[in-house]
Amino acid sequence: MTRKLYLAEPHTYSGTAIITAIIPGERPTLCLDQTWFHPQGGGQKADRGRIGASSVLHVSHNADSVDHLVDSVTGLKEGMTVALDIDRSWRMLNASYHTAGHLIACVVEALVPSLHAVSGHQWPGEGRVEFSLGDQTADVPMDEVNSRIAQDIQCDLPVSLHGDPYRDRCIRIGDYPPIACGGTHVRSLGTLASVRVTAVKKKSGQIRVSYEVST
Repeated sequence: MTRKLYLAEPHTYSGTAIITAIIPGERPTLCLDQTWFHPQGGGQKADRGRIGASSVLHVSHNADSVDHLVDSVTGLKEGMTVALDIDRSWRMLNASYHTAGHLIACVVEALVPSLHAVSGHQWPGEGRVEFSLGDQTADVPMDEVNSRIAQDIQCDLPVSLHGDPYRDRCIRIGDYPPIACGGTHVRSLGTLASVRVTAVKKKSGQIRVSYEVST
């Protein structure tokens, strides 16, 4: 089992952990007693960085544990304490896209109450949020959404954590309703230079809203 410290301390970028297992292979895997590395999932890409002298190539969920795929395990052994260093710029890019996706969900649901966000894909360059169509005639007013987003960023709304980070973790943007989420986010919207909806497509009972982020 890995203690997932990124849930409680999403703005921590370094620390130490104990290696609990080393799984050999073409891309060897390290298991740790705790980690600040965010695994890929929940619409967000995996963190990058270093564990000791090894480069972290990918991070994934594995039941209650977190697998850290690395380029080498040379010099490492079980029971060893190692330093963890998150690639801060990569983390911030993904956190920015993740926060932007939730902001779009909040704004669209506020403007069009019959639409409900059901999923998000917050990868850089591929950002999109899917909404269910409670009303088949509903549509997303793209210009109005972009205007509201710009206002919220200008107001530098806070992005806060709520609940138990390991059981019922939620994030909340300003006074918008809280959203259950296990991802990383910026501290406030002023961190984002801009978030812009670029396309709205209706298909198979859903609306896809695509977006871009500048930081």
